[in-house]
Amino acid sequence: MRYNLIALTNSVSGRESDFDQWYDDVQLAGVLNLPGVTGAQRFRQSAQQYRKKSYSWQSMAVYDIETDDISRTFTALNGDSGTVAMPLRDALHVERMVWICAPVASAGIPS
Repeated sequence: MRYNLIALTNSVSGRESDFDQWYDDVQLAGVLNLPGVTGAQRFRQSAQQYRKKSYSWQSMAVYDIETDDISRTFTALNGDSGTVAMPLRDALHVERMVWICAPVASAGIPS
């Protein structure tokens, strides 16, 4: 089955460069080593937004997961997070949101 892990995060104020370096060079690679994870992409909130509202999360990472045992991926994530396999940095704000989503529908532009 396919899943996406969505991580919404922020850097600690004034530590944006450290946060970006850690996320790009350490965190993405660490998560890619988890069982079932097949891809990763990181995003930053754009200054242009559809709705005129303030959003608290500035950074989003989307990880592609393909597995028949998502609990195995969760176990590995819990075991690796904060260890030498997937070190956390103090540039990462402590408040973050992580969701696991499963597809319910898809659409594309007909060819």
